[in-house]
Amino acid sequence: MKRMIPYKALKLLNVSILSTLLILPFTLAQAGQIKVVWNDFDEYTDVRPSNETKGSFHKRVKKYLEKYFAELEQQLPENYQLQLIIKDVDLAGDVRYGMQDLRIIKRIHFPKFNLDYKLLDANGNIVSQDSKRIKDMTFLDGIHSRSKDRINFYYEKKLLEDWFNKDLVAKL
Repeated sequence: MKRMIPYKALKLLNVSILSTLLILPFTLAQAGQIKVVWNDFDEYTDVRPSNETKGSFHKRVKKYLEKYFAELEQQLPENYQLQLIIKDVDLAGDVRYGMQDLRIIKRIHFPKFNLDYKLLDANGNIVSQDSKRIKDMTFLDGIHSRSKDRINFYYEKKLLEDWFNKDLVAKL
């Protein structure tokens, strides 16, 4: 005689399995943490707005780059911590003032960061520590995609990603 599983029990089993599958990636993929300290934006080389107020532009730069650091921290091992001090920022391009202020992107105005970092392992031991001046003088080389134009601070994010992957993640 074939035994049948009641519908309610089957439904409860399906919900349990689905819940486990949805929660499992979050419990397995624990990441490290990135803590960022910013200096005074007015002291940075070039964080000048083109068509918005200085204060709101500085907040926007900080918001988008910190959001990006939150994405990068997913690549750190569990319980690792990266402490960053952003000492200088020079955004790609240059602001031209006139009838309509614009940030003009040219090869000679490449993105640059001056930063101090300390990478700590899960026990609080220093894995790596340094002061870096990072820049991307070839930021306009390669295939140009219109989607780059729609991503806020694309060139700066790309520069940070390259530094993060080459100098930090590759050494772990």
